[in-house]
Amino acid sequence: MGVGNRGNARNVELPSLSLHNLLRGRKILVVDDNNVNRTVAAGALKKYGADVVCVSSGKDAIAKLKPPHQFDACFMDIQMPEMDGFEATRRIRDLERIVSREASTEATDDNNSNFHLPILAMTADVIQATNEECLKCGMDGYVSKPFEAEQLYREVS
Repeated sequence: MGVGNRGNARNVELPSLSLHNLLRGRKILVVDDNNVNRTVAAGALKKYGADVVCVSSGKDAIAKLKPPHQFDACFMDIQMPEMDGFEATRRIRDLERIVSREASTEATDDNNSNFHLPILAMTADVIQATNEECLKCGMDGYVSKPFEAEQLYREVS
């Protein structure tokens, strides 16, 4: 699937099939203040079998992702009014730490009490500084808008 093989139709099928296997039945939260971007992202994820829920703000994302929740992953826009994706992610990570700490003090067996939802930034900006800021605030990676199957596969696998 190297750059030189992009014209080969079989290479396009592999990420698509693999994405379908990875995303089928997964519950994913899409956070973006722009309705068109939410619709496009949700459509792309649904195409691969994901169960998608959309919200339009960082505050709404925090409310939906208060542990314990039923989501398998979150795609977070980084540029939103009121609260950007960086701040929303920091607050979600703080909530996860608090709940994990409380669960570990109450746990009497070997249950895994760590909460960590994969959060991927959605951005049209793919410069290194943005990637570093994503990782610094607790995001697990990023995908460019619009989604490309191969990049989406790399980030969700």
